Amino acid sequence: MLGKFFGAFLVFCASAGGAAAATPAPPLQHIRLMRADTVLAADGSAVATIHVETEADNAAAVMALGQISIPYVTANQTLEIAEAYTRKADGTKIPVDVSAIYDQLPPGTPGAPMITDLHVKTIVFPQFAVGDTAVYTAKLVTNHAIFPGQYWGGDAFLKQVAFDDAEETLTAPRDLPLHVENHGVAFEKSQKDGQTVYRWRYSAPASAVADFDSVHPLAHLPHYFVSTFPDYAALGRAYAQAAAPASAVTPTIKALADKITKGVSDRRAVARALYEWVAGHIRYVAIELGKGSLVPHPADAVLANGYGDCKDHVALLAALLRAEGITSESVLLNALSDYDLAGVASFAGLDHVITYVPDLDLYLDSTGNVASFGVLPFNEYGKPAVFASETSPRLGKIPVLPPGLASENTKTVSHLSRDGVLTGTTTTTASGPYAIQLRTLALAVQAIGPEAAAKRLLELHGFGGNSTGSLEMSSPTELADSYTITGTFKADDWSSEAAGTKRFYLPGGMRLLDVSGDGLMGSFFGRSAAKPDEETPCYNGAASEDISLEAPAGERFSGIPSDTHVQTANIRFDAHWTLDGQTLSVHRSFASSIDRPLCTAAIRAANAEALKTIGDSYNDEIWLESSKRDDKKASYETDIANPPNDPKLAAALKDAFVNMQQKHDDAAIAQFSAILAQPSLPISASTPARYGRAMLYIRNRRADDALADVNAALALTPKDARMLVARAYVYFMRADFKHALEDCNVALEDSPGNAFGLHVRANVSMEMGQYQDAVRDYTAELQVMKDPAAHVLRAVAYHRLGRESDAMSDIAQADANGDKKFKAMYDSIANASSVAKHEASDRVISSAADPIHAFNEPGITPPTAANDHQSHFPPLSVLLGEAGSTRVGMEVAVDGSVSNPVIEKSSGFPTLDTAALESVRSWRYNPARRDGKPVGCHYSANIDWMAN
Repeated sequence: MLGKFFGAFLVFCASAGGAAAATPAPPLQHIRLMRADTVLAADGSAVATIHVETEADNAAAVMALGQISIPYVTANQTLEIAEAYTRKADGTKIPVDVSAIYDQLPPGTPGAPMITDLHVKTIVFPQFAVGDTAVYTAKLVTNHAIFPGQYWGGDAFLKQVAFDDAEETLTAPRDLPLHVENHGVAFEKSQKDGQTVYRWRYSAPASAVADFDSVHPLAHLPHYFVSTFPDYAALGRAYAQAAAPASAVTPTIKALADKITKGVSDRRAVARALYEWVAGHIRYVAIELGKGSLVPHPADAVLANGYGDCKDHVALLAALLRAEGITSESVLLNALSDYDLAGVASFAGLDHVITYVPDLDLYLDSTGNVASFGVLPFNEYGKPAVFASETSPRLGKIPVLPPGLASENTKTVSHLSRDGVLTGTTTTTASGPYAIQLRTLALAVQAIGPEAAAKRLLELHGFGGNSTGSLEMSSPTELADSYTITGTFKADDWSSEAAGTKRFYLPGGMRLLDVSGDGLMGSFFGRSAAKPDEETPCYNGAASEDISLEAPAGERFSGIPSDTHVQTANIRFDAHWTLDGQTLSVHRSFASSIDRPLCTAAIRAANAEALKTIGDSYNDEIWLESSKRDDKKASYETDIANPPNDPKLAAALKDAFVNMQQKHDDAAIAQFSAILAQPSLPISASTPARYGRAMLYIRNRRADDALADVNAALALTPKDARMLVARAYVYFMRADFKHALEDCNVALEDSPGNAFGLHVRANVSMEMGQYQDAVRDYTAELQVMKDPAAHVLRAVAYHRLGRESDAMSDIAQADANGDKKFKAMYDSIANASSVAKHEASDRVISSAADPIHAFNEPGITPPTAANDHQSHFPPLSVLLGEAGSTRVGMEVAVDGSVSNPVIEKSSGFPTLDTAALESVRSWRYNPARRDGKPVGCHYSANIDWMAN
């Protein structure tokens, strides 16, 4: 339950420093009984009797409910606790002593008492334990309405609080016009003794898990609102009339305004000077509006104290502007996550007040102290708002964030030494709402110190506990149009990266804001908790980053990741990599364009793949290799381990590998088998022999035999990367992509430059439809060795991602490194239809007059081939190395034609199975015969797919 309104202004002055935090889930509560009965008078005064019984179901609830605070406003309300006691689980009542009821300021307000006249009465329940119930009855008297004759109230029920029985009534004069909105609560209206009785009932005995919506959270809760205001314009006029005296131009205000604007004549420049003075000199104190006085305090009082909440900031700025002949309006809005207002004119959901200057069409929010002139935080743009004015009050909308206002750039230049020390500098520059975020971070840096803040930041980014650094910036309250923070850093645990034994991401250094553009149109990395059909906030903006790393002397980068280009109706993203000598750099830029404050489900769906592609592009890994290292790859038999000491074993291994290289497979298998049959064989001989024989078995499609060899070898050397990749390929042959992927991941973790492992993992990703992952691994493979087939496969992956220009670039490179067959192969793949289902689409039901027999029935002579039974090996399957056997069942008619082909046994590869069905349809047979006469029959044929 959010709490009773009872005509109080349940509005929060939300901080303008950045995006608002999500509402925290309260402790579990179990409200057994709630009664709230309000009697309303025509002048807006009211008497409410509230009775609540809340049971503590667990220890957490005991801590939360052992003392309960009930708010009231001393300016126009009195609160009396008529009864309070602990009801023990056995029914015993233990009364609350009067000395255990405290009248006090709410937490956070004693240091600024002039801001609020909100008080709370806190009840401390005695001997309160699990299973007990806190019971109280309170009488809240509203002596006079904040706005004469006006009333608004209501309640909202949190779903994670269990309500057994809740009932609230409002009794009002029959001729008092009340406007009511109900959602998820039972409602009835009746007449009694010249009064109208409004009654709401709610029950939800089982609480639900907190499930907050990204936007419009209040609208998704069971609630009711009631108000005497006919519309939001009337509410805006009432607020403006009540707040007007606080903005009076007194001699003190006039003298200050003249001093601030001395020598300034341009009206916009005058407004800017006054705004920046208020933002820089009046400390913002975030106290709930209306849980104190609804109207702001007089500008002179705010000035004298040097602090104020949002409405006080607005009042003082309005007075200063008026002193210089500039009119302004108060604008009431929700600065959290609501983009809708209550269906009746109520202050429910209005939690912030800012300034609007009509003549200059300017929105100003001085409460954050760090917003440049004319700039609002991201979360205030596009919101519905009540424009409070005595002459032209209205319900309107703050414009969406204009294009070109929000921008940020991060530049990191770093160097990695041979001994694994990473050093660098990161400079972040931001404007518009991004600058608000950056200045807010600068305030935090000032609070804990530049070195301590840098260390926390580096640890957050995974640079290790020994990393050090510092941050430099100008004063965050100097409100220029842009703002910059520069950080220097040092991390000394990069020895594995420097040695070339560990893949890594290009270090972003002391990144202060999100990666370029993340969050403007949604998360790049799937972090949003929004449901698929929800609306989410979206913004116009531009963000870029320039990141570079210089390799250690004598080392070089193995290659560079491929560029990424993404464009939709709302998004443009480019990532361009360059390698200049020993320095690898990437420039990323993101721009969003949206004409509304919220992305609908359709807009989110249209951009989902683009956001994922952008997120995936940040996963491009790099690694180093020595420029002095021989590029020639050593053969497995000499690179895996020390050669056997026994010269006969060494010679036998060499002969077997020679036969293997010359494709004398049977002889080589026999030689490896003879070696492995010897007793007490050292690992230096058994491991290469098992690897060699396994590779021969793979070449001859003997997957089970190959698997037995690699498993035997891995039992002795479990981290052997080459053996893991060999097993991954065996799993791939068997279409066991899950286990193939697992082995590749383990192998590549220790051997990031294993080209075969990268190729196998990329092929697995292709089979699983994970084309962005395939692009990543083919790219890494091509950095190790130039293979035209990898270019073609990456081109296919680009094609599947809709990146045709990248695909054609790959085909051009494949042609340059191979021959023209690759372009034809790609065209065939790109123009192919999508994979069909196994079942044929042209199935025909045979007639009873033409029976179909089994080919192996007694007396049946099976059909024989009448033409060349070719099978058309799909080009993509050839490139991927797909192989296996597909058994196709069919009906062979009396004329030898084939119909109704179906897959009886799959190869494990859908593309091959589909090709088998297509191939069989072109086959012709000499029909089966019975007693010399042709008959139709069911027949099965195996198609063995053998990749070269």
